[in-house]
Amino acid sequence: MNAQTAPVDPAGGATRFTVGRDRHGWWVVHDAAGLVGGIFANEEAAIHFARGECGNGTGRVRRAGHREIVELEGLTGGRLPARTVPVRRCSPAAR
Repeated sequence: MNAQTAPVDPAGGATRFTVGRDRHGWWVVHDAAGLVGGIFANEEAAIHFARGECGNGTGRVRRAGHREIVELEGLTGGRLPARTVPVRRCSPAAR
């Protein structure tokens, strides 16, 4: 596991929240339980929200890898429930 995919909060339990970017570049929090989540202005805000929802460390937060996107149905273009999917890495010049 590298720094990109290592848990943000490594204390026990299964991963509940995934923090990453959607296909538009927004920071997204995906809740595996499907109860909460959202789109955030920056990574720090997304992680802060996810950690707060974990109830002081009772859950875990994972930072999606740089080759993953995180989508929320109806908000970021996903057609299925919120999930992470692998994507091809584009060079900065291609954007």
